[in-house]
Amino acid sequence: MKATETPFVTFMETLLDANGYSDSHVTGKAGDQGGDILTQDDDEKIIIQAKNYSLHRKVTNDAVQEVLGAIAYYGADKGVVVTNSFFTKSAIELAKVNSITLWDRRVVTQMLEGFNNQKDKSEDVHSSYSSTEQSGSSYSTRYKKGSNKDTVYKVGE
Repeated sequence: MKATETPFVTFMETLLDANGYSDSHVTGKAGDQGGDILTQDDDEKIIIQAKNYSLHRKVTNDAVQEVLGAIAYYGADKGVVVTNSFFTKSAIELAKVNSITLWDRRVVTQMLEGFNNQKDKSEDVHSSYSSTEQSGSSYSTRYKKGSNKDTVYKVGE
């Protein structure tokens, strides 16, 4: 595993590709400057900061500040902070004024459920396809065009 590569980061890298993002890869740098995963969405380069916390611990503004720095460092067009937990009110406020997208555990769960549902359907119809081929179709389109992708999520309100 690379220095910044944790099971959650690896999981998110896989989930991004399964949901229609492309060229997702872990930055792999010990001093990642606030960016764990680089990915593409059409022509948009996105840097993602991934935070794996317990449910009682919310992600603070620090993660938003880190991804703001990472946008410049990696030359990204957009920044996202993703967590398996939730965000503090101040993190949400800071993300809003800086156009940072926040994905909390509800978004991660939606991505995973859609991926699993699509994978199950693909296996029923095309059992000989590889998992990469199975993961790309209608859920990716629905997710990419849905209201979730470019929304700053409000939590705890």
